[in-house]
Amino acid sequence: MTCWTLVQALPIFLLLTSSSPAATPAGWQTYHDARGFAVSFPGDWKINPNYYEDDYPTGEGAPPRTHALAIVPTGALDPGSTLDSGGVRIMVLPLPPFRADCAARSFIAEPPPDFSSAFDADTPDYAHLVGGDPGGWYTYEDYVWRISVKPCVGVHYAFVYHADGSDQAKSERPFDRTRLLKLLDAIRATVALDPVN
Repeated sequence: MTCWTLVQALPIFLLLTSSSPAATPAGWQTYHDARGFAVSFPGDWKINPNYYEDDYPTGEGAPPRTHALAIVPTGALDPGSTLDSGGVRIMVLPLPPFRADCAARSFIAEPPPDFSSAFDADTPDYAHLVGGDPGGWYTYEDYVWRISVKPCVGVHYAFVYHADGSDQAKSERPFDRTRLLKLLDAIRATVALDPVN
């Protein structure tokens, strides 16, 4: 059974944010991170506890680095579609030490200035950013939820797909956004603070 099929069978309450984690679906794995949280994910996904993203460099020194636990698919999620499965990830992370504000946008690395990017939702608890590369080939999206203030912890989805109207997208069908978000929401619903591990 694929992770897509598992998600379609999940009760709707798993897809809602709550103060307590959702039950772990059958066939999923649970990972306890030393940074103080736990998360479950489909068996055909994998974790990278040493994932990081760099802010766009603004000076001569090394750019600030956002460290996270990343969970990524091991295969194609929506073959034949515009979705780049290699660009899909869900991250759980504490507030980066170089950020002062415990707000959703603080969990997103600063993109290069020549990338078009804009927030269409920006509150302390939730942010959504959409952008594109300078060549107009790809669109990327970031969704972030602040799930705890003390400690400050966020859950960040990121995914990339061929931009509408790009040459690449002309031979592909649009990816199933609803199905992808349901799966990422189901993973997010299992995140729990885990101070003893």
